[in-house]
Amino acid sequence: PLPHTIIFDALRLAKDARGVLLDEMETQAALSSGWSISNFKPRAELKPSAPRVEVVRFDPMRKKDLLGPGGAVIRQMEDRFNVSLDLTQEGQCLLFGEDREMVRKARVAVMDLVSDVEVGEIYEGTVIEIRDFGVIIELLRNKEGLCHV
Repeated sequence: PLPHTIIFDALRLAKDARGVLLDEMETQAALSSGWSISNFKPRAELKPSAPRVEVVRFDPMRKKDLLGPGGAVIRQMEDRFNVSLDLTQEGQCLLFGEDREMVRKARVAVMDLVSDVEVGEIYEGTVIEIRDFGVIIELLRNKEGLCHV
């Protein structure tokens, strides 16, 4: 077995050498192009050509709502929005696509399928039936509510 002092000295030397290498890289980069590595900042927005990824988390019991009979719903969404949907057993839906706007629309559609109507939230809906006591409104896909008049 190696004594602890040898291991500690080796790690300290490796750390010092790493610092020297990083300093030299910074110096050479500044000399060759006039910019500094430490000035790098992430872009505020991805390039338009960059593929997009969104993650939607939901109750795993709602997975059947996304799949539909024989996978028809998920295939329809993939075709409609030109995205790829990947469902996990843990209740995650990964959306992959080239177009940012289509990925965003697909995310909204997935959320409509797997989310529940919550009290106090504002929803846009379609009136599907008028009754004497109010109207039946489709709030989210396959979710209806009564608006008492």
